[in-house]
Amino acid sequence: MKTNKPYWSVVWGGVFITLALTSLSPACGAEYSWRASWGVFPDQVDSSVTLWNTNTIAPIQPVLAGTDLILQTPAQFDGLTDNYMYYDYTNLTMPTQLVIEAEVQCVSGYSAKAGRPYVAISFTTGSGVGGLLGIEQGEIYLSLNQAVRGWTAAVNTDDASHLYRIEADTPSVTGSPIRVYQDGTLVMTGAIAANSAPANNWGPVPDIWFGEGTDWAYGISRWQSFRHNAAVVPSRPVIFIYSTPDEVRWTSHTNVIYNLQHSTNLTAGVWTNLATNVLGNGTTNSVTETLRHTSPQGFYRVQMLQ
Repeated sequence: MKTNKPYWSVVWGGVFITLALTSLSPACGAEYSWRASWGVFPDQVDSSVTLWNTNTIAPIQPVLAGTDLILQTPAQFDGLTDNYMYYDYTNLTMPTQLVIEAEVQCVSGYSAKAGRPYVAISFTTGSGVGGLLGIEQGEIYLSLNQAVRGWTAAVNTDDASHLYRIEADTPSVTGSPIRVYQDGTLVMTGAIAANSAPANNWGPVPDIWFGEGTDWAYGISRWQSFRHNAAVVPSRPVIFIYSTPDEVRWTSHTNVIYNLQHSTNLTAGVWTNLATNVLGNGTTNSVTETLRHTSPQGFYRVQMLQ
């Protein structure tokens, strides 16, 4: 939130609110989208997202630093003591083509198991099937289990943040193709895998997570964004208030319709539409808004319609 009017606030402490959620076809899925530059954590734009963090030494929590979310697990493990830090998405419905995108820099780390990366994007697409993209210094790979890297590609991963795009066709079927892109270039192909010994990567229900999720590794990663198209409903918008120019802006999804509303008294529960049927553009929508110049206080909320 950016404003130079301290008496003008936004519902729920200045970050975001959603009134009604979108209903989309399960075959299409809905989009979850998050960027570190918004100043909120991934679980703040979707209440079904869970942070799993078992760190016992500093830094204990994820850190937002400008355009990056820093995830770090300690250089201390014995294969038995859990040291995890990852964000987990469980309220999912698999689309006909699963797409996951993340901007991330692999800073450093170590793994004691060939199939257990210190930077990972994991996706369970059906009961006991899915994929796990490992990102380590100088290499990415799709893991088959804790001991096996199924497909690998030598690429720069630690020099800067890179955009990774994972596409999985008919994702709940074992053997279906997976394509992995780095910065728009196809760098690796693989396939949806099934659980195999010595360990199971994928559980019984759809699940997506990113970060460091194994007791066999530790590392540091910097995440700028994360999105996928397997959400049951679109992720909640984040609201920003600007005074130069006088605008209210919010993050949006394509093909989702929004209303921008205003109230002067939360207790009364009366909301006035400032803009209706605004079609999301997939980035940031904006509406010119000057009520702060005439009202002693006020509250905004964004309503998602469909």
